[in-house]
Amino acid sequence: MPCHILTLESYRERQAAFVAELELEPEFKILITLLSLRENTAVNAVQQINDLIALVEGSKNDGCHIYNTACCVLEIAVRMAPEQPKLVSFVHELQKTTVLNGTTGKPLVFDEECETWRDLPTFEFKFGDELQIKGKLETSSLHFAYSSHYSGYILHIKIL
Repeated sequence: MPCHILTLESYRERQAAFVAELELEPEFKILITLLSLRENTAVNAVQQINDLIALVEGSKNDGCHIYNTACCVLEIAVRMAPEQPKLVSFVHELQKTTVLNGTTGKPLVFDEECETWRDLPTFEFKFGDELQIKGKLETSSLHFAYSSHYSGYILHIKIL
């Protein structure tokens, strides 16, 4: 198997391809609609995301929607104005939501330990990966501030 060296250029190429695919995902469209339409609310967007999970619950794809949500929040936060109150409200509402397993009636668990959405599964490692890669390839490009109000790194996202 050939060895590939991670360079800034190769990272950007792979990231551009990933973002192009991400823009086609329903989670991305839900969040863009939330931010672009004044009458759209965070509660409505959370319900739409949870409806996606309910459609595929128990299959391999329920984790995809959870991961896609974290990826979309990060991508949109980086693109949009440094402070996005509706995006912050979305994550806050998301974390207050409990998705129940349709079979057991208990909270849906991701990766055997993270309750969806209380623990914001996939947010921590997606954001951590991004920070680690960005830190190695570029001098400070993103700063994430941890808030004691949430278990994830989401409240303040600033582009330097």
